[in-house]
Formats: sequence, C-alpha cells, structure tokens
Amino acid sequence: MSALRGLREGLGLAMDQPEADQLRVVVGALPNMAGELLPEAVARLHAAYPSMRVRVVSGTNAQLMTQLRQGEIDLVLGRLAQASAMADLAFEHLYSEPLRLVVRPGHPLAARRKPSLDALAAYPLVLPVSGTLIRHTADAFLIAQGLALPNQLVEATDTSFAVGLLQRSEAVWFAPQGAVEGLLASGELKRVAIDTANTEGPVGLTVRRTVEHSEGARLLIEEIRGIVRQRKG
Repeated sequence: MSALRGLREGLGLAMDQPEADQLRVVVGALPNMAGELLPEAVARLHAAYPSMRVRVVSGTNAQLMTQLRQGEIDLVLGRLAQASAMADLAFEHLYSEPLRLVVRPGHPLAARRKPSLDALAAYPLVLPVSGTLIRHTADAFLIAQGLALPNQLVEATDTSFAVGLLQRSEAVWFAPQGAVEGLLASGELKRVAIDTANTEGPVGLTVRRTVEHSEGARLLIEEIRGIVRQRKG
C-alpha cells in the first residue's frame, strides 16, 4: 500500500514539475499581426519547443496596452499605440505598413485600374471600430481626401467577420495590410487600386519597460525578429 502511495506521489510530482518549468508566453495580437507574422512565429517556436504554451489575446490597442501594463500579457504585437497609452511601456519598431482598401474577387471596383475615391460612396465601407488607432488613421485619410463617411458603414475589428461580409456583399474593407496580405496573395481578396500610402504607420513589439522578459517571451520575440529580418532580406 505504501509502495502504491509512493508511486502516486511520484507521478504527481512528475506531472507537476513540467507544469512549473514549462515554457509559456501570453501575447496580445492586433489584427495586422494575427493573420501572418504571429502564426508563423508560433509555428516555428513549436517546431523547436513542442511543449511550449502560447496564449494569444485579442482586443483593441488600448485594451491590450492596459493588460500589458497590468502584467496579464507579456507583449503586444501591432501598431504603435498613442503616446498617452505608452506610459511605462517600450516600443520596438519592426517595420511600417499602410492600410489597404480590399474587396471580394468580382467586385466592380476590383477590375477598375484607377477608381476615384468618390466611387467608394456607392458601397458599404468596413472600418475599424471607432476610437481605435487604425480608425483614427482611416478617418484622417478620408477627411484629407474630402470624403464623408458613407451612409452604409460597418465598424469591426474581427478579420473573420470582415472577410465573411466581403464575400457576401459589395462592401469595401479599409484594413491593415498585415491582416490581408495572405488573403490577397491567395486571391481570396482583391486590392482596390487607390493609393493609401499616407496611411502607413509603425508596427512592432510593445513590452513593459522595467520588467525582464520570461524565457517564453524572449524566445517568441527573437523568432519574430528573425522572421522580419528574413522578409526584409
């Protein structure tokens, strides 16, 4: 009986120890990172460290910065937050990207070589949720071009919803390039040939300024840096 009890205790310790020592990371991901860069980084990490635990948290930039500051997540991947949200946080610039206007294949705007901005008024427009950083960028672009928001307006940050809506309607989505790169490459979405270069913004890693990274966070950060270097090269 004592031998059985000892075996159970030994198994319990064996089960508990890996849990305590296991590599883990909690990462906040904005839509422009969740589509391509982060999945690739996590896939590479799991190839090298099969038992590593990764938890991905979604939300707006402001929500994720709050969770980061409170220690609920280890790092945030996405656009640089507004200065007011960066107290005690540090940003590492990886690259810059613009917003893009995208539609489903077969959309009337997809085949036009140089559609005018006024043409957008004829279609529902999908924009990031009001109050977010990329919504501010999108609004600034439209205002600078002298365009008012269309009557048919949908506010969303969820990529799956936006893609599903585009596939079922004539809607136009003003999306971060990183959120749609793979969909454009596969032909699931088409870019509208309107110049949006002046919507470009810095994308990178945000971490707590005075907190040392966990081993899991450090490994993920290095993987992300390596992928970005490869893509630039």
